[in-house]
Amino acid sequence: MSESSRLDAQNVSTSSSQNSTADEEKLLKTANGARKHLSEYYKKQNEILDHYKQDSEQIEAARRTRERHRSVKTSESSESAELYHLHASTITMQSKDSLMVRHEDAQNEEAKLAKAATRLANITLLVNLCLMLAKMIASYLSGSMSIISSMVDSVVDLTAGAVLSISSRMIRKRDPYQYPRGRTRVEPLSLILISVIMGMASVQLIISSTTRISAAAAGGDRDEINVSWPTIGIMLSTIIVKLTLFIVCQKYKSNSSIKVLSLDHRNDCLSISMTLSCAWLAYTYGSKNGQPTGVSLFGICPESGCDLYYLDPFGAIVVSFYILYTWIRTGYAHFVMLSGKSAHPELINRIIHQCIEHDERITHIDTVYVYHYGTKFLVETTVAEREDFPEIEKKLREFAFYHGFLPREDLQSILVNPGDYLIRVSEVVESENKFTREVILSLMPITVESKLEEDKNRPRNVVIKHVQNMVFCELNHSFDTMTELIAYYTENTGAYSQGLFQLVTPILQQPWEFMHSDVQVGKVLGEGAFGKVCAGQLKLKDGTNVEVAIKMTKVSAFLSKAKIKEMMNEARFIRNFNHKNVVRLYGVAHDEQPLYILLELVKGGSLQDYLKKAKEEGETVSVLDRINFCAGAGKGIDYLHQNNCIHRNDGNEFLIEDNKREGDDLYVIANAIVKVDASGRTMLHIFNPSATQIKIWKDQALGRAEKFVNTRQSEYIPPEAEPVAKMPKLPKETPANYKPSQEVDLSKSILNDEEKEVLKEIVDRHPRAFVGPDGNLGCYTGQIRHRIDFIEGAKIPAPRNFRVPLERREEAAKQIEEMLRQDLIRESKSPMASPIVLVPKADKESWRFCIDYRQINTITEPVQSVLPNIQELLDITAESCVYTTLDFAAGFHQIPVVEEHCERTAFASFMGVFEFVRMPMGLKGSSGTFQRVMYQMLRPLKARVFCYIDDIILTSRNTTEHLQDIDEPE
Repeated sequence: MSESSRLDAQNVSTSSSQNSTADEEKLLKTANGARKHLSEYYKKQNEILDHYKQDSEQIEAARRTRERHRSVKTSESSESAELYHLHASTITMQSKDSLMVRHEDAQNEEAKLAKAATRLANITLLVNLCLMLAKMIASYLSGSMSIISSMVDSVVDLTAGAVLSISSRMIRKRDPYQYPRGRTRVEPLSLILISVIMGMASVQLIISSTTRISAAAAGGDRDEINVSWPTIGIMLSTIIVKLTLFIVCQKYKSNSSIKVLSLDHRNDCLSISMTLSCAWLAYTYGSKNGQPTGVSLFGICPESGCDLYYLDPFGAIVVSFYILYTWIRTGYAHFVMLSGKSAHPELINRIIHQCIEHDERITHIDTVYVYHYGTKFLVETTVAEREDFPEIEKKLREFAFYHGFLPREDLQSILVNPGDYLIRVSEVVESENKFTREVILSLMPITVESKLEEDKNRPRNVVIKHVQNMVFCELNHSFDTMTELIAYYTENTGAYSQGLFQLVTPILQQPWEFMHSDVQVGKVLGEGAFGKVCAGQLKLKDGTNVEVAIKMTKVSAFLSKAKIKEMMNEARFIRNFNHKNVVRLYGVAHDEQPLYILLELVKGGSLQDYLKKAKEEGETVSVLDRINFCAGAGKGIDYLHQNNCIHRNDGNEFLIEDNKREGDDLYVIANAIVKVDASGRTMLHIFNPSATQIKIWKDQALGRAEKFVNTRQSEYIPPEAEPVAKMPKLPKETPANYKPSQEVDLSKSILNDEEKEVLKEIVDRHPRAFVGPDGNLGCYTGQIRHRIDFIEGAKIPAPRNFRVPLERREEAAKQIEEMLRQDLIRESKSPMASPIVLVPKADKESWRFCIDYRQINTITEPVQSVLPNIQELLDITAESCVYTTLDFAAGFHQIPVVEEHCERTAFASFMGVFEFVRMPMGLKGSSGTFQRVMYQMLRPLKARVFCYIDDIILTSRNTTEHLQDIDEPE
């Protein structure tokens, strides 16, 4: 009994060991397969990056070639220009030789391929003619069906060569008026024709060979086969010639015509070899007059031996079928090209990449079509460009009350009395796919529907829309010109979201506001990575000219909102200063871009430059001069202190902005203020966006930096620097004894009791991450705002209101009141309003408050949103064993809407019309905005965490690591 139990235990142990080994092997194979797929994925990504780089180099080389040819034509106009061109060409050859040489080599290689294709087509035509005559003789001498099939193949090859030669000549020599797009489709058409002819010839040979086999099997007369040495010599010579041509064609495989010739030569070598073998075996071992052949084939054949006579027609059938299949496939491939099939996705991605990188004015790409146009591709793209300065804005300069890019912060000091107004241009507003610039009518309203005193004294901004050559502030009042709009509102009142306005007193340009036409820019005095200072002349208001230093930014035609505010803040600080020891600000020219800050020109330069120059020239600065320098600096600093301004310049702080330059593979992280030590060293964050390694050499220049000057005023703090304004809108205070862990259900968690207690402690340490009993939501405080951009010329839908059943009115009122309490919505006077709908939730007991935005979505511009790639998320979680998911509480309602677009979220109900100030659900592009916010919020976290729509998923390899990842600081 004990022995039996021991044996059973051994069997169980052996079985368990075998199962464990099998599981380990299966797991190892799965891991190896995943690693292989991952390796192939990154290999493919590296190839795409290489293609991107090669495409950019080829385009840049082509551009330089055009410029060089253009300069050659220009330089021929005069002898001096010719000498200059020769010198410039020498410099170009020395500095940019590598890229140009590669491009010219590629062009020369393409020309060589075209010449080789023509030459090989002509040689093939001549060779096929000779071989066809030779095969006719061999067919006549032998009478073999296999050799006859080879002869027919040569006849078709001759026809194919002639057609290719003619098509190549037709493509090269064309009439541009009759064929403006060229005749590239002639080549695939000719190849399809050849395929049809070869297919018909192969079918005919199959029929003839089948007839010969059936006749011989019926006991009829057999056609005699005579494969003598002359026949064998002819066929062997043909094989050698075709093999030589095949080897030559292999050197030019990239050309489609040569590729077809190479395929034909290879097929000829195989088919001739097989036909010769079949014909010789049928002649040597075929039964003659019923006599035994003696072929046993390892005992398979009968005593009289196998009759190999049938091998000759059978070989012809096999060769014919092979040729038929090959040419059908070739014809189908070129038929697909001729029908306009789309290109491979990788090529389309390369085209899209080049379109995006082509010009900075391209904001987004609407459509991309890349399809076959004969043997080449035809590319059709539709791109959207931003306008540098629309026509309506150019006409604004005619108004004396046009103030250009005057920021909001200056309005309070300019617009004082009800009815004061001016026109300005808003900063560039960048949405996901579009750059826009808006004309703003800034004014002091005559009536304000607000109980707050500060709201009554605050300037308002009304957007002037421009649609189909019409301008309007209100949908029911449109005008042909801006002058008519201004004239109408000077006599009538207009409505905005919180009251009425009327234009009474136009506010003309301030003494410190100038036009670009008043400024003459001269030589450059200093230049940094992001700005420069030039000398120039300024025409003052009284008509006199003064020398000034002009500070401007080196940016594109579109300044960012932050950059405009930065420049205007600097001007606002110092424009009221008037002291001989403080540099004077004459004003700002902001009617167009780039913005100019106009400062007093200090001809002697800085004190540091003066002392350096004196030292170089051997001059000694007297003690009295040094005392005067110190006294002047002290008086200037004392004047600044009396005006509540402190100027600090330690000289050891530098501003690092985006140092990505054309051709670089390395980024220096943007927008950082760094402090250097005594030896002039500091720490920099760098980023390698490519999939390849980048070597950083000793003393390599990584970027440029500018000295950072911090100027602040003790009494005045600009709104964008106000710390209170930067604070997030937090929920109300929760009870002191409240712990979020009390609402966490860990009954189904894989954690043990000790780990569950640790998790509860972590949750209680981060109460701000959870909605408390009061139900108040948080608010996202980043830079992203949801936009609702309408299609140009779209018709605004009329307001609608659906009936709410009586039994659901209480629930609707409750939810509206809650959203008002949460400051998610506000009362609205919007001309558009969508209806509300109450939809039952999954529990069938509560109701979801929804808004039917279908009409608004139809006139909203499409927004490109990119959700995470599922396969990539699976790759991230491949090594993870522990997961935690976090679900947002009304996540959409925590993202603000652009102020000007709040009216487009309005909804109508039995309680009135309301509009959202936070992003509602149901709008086009809202999911994309939410995903972008989540990318921004989760990017700094070190843990493996990602977001898919409104779910956050945190993954770790084990529970210890997982708890640490959950507790990562907010």
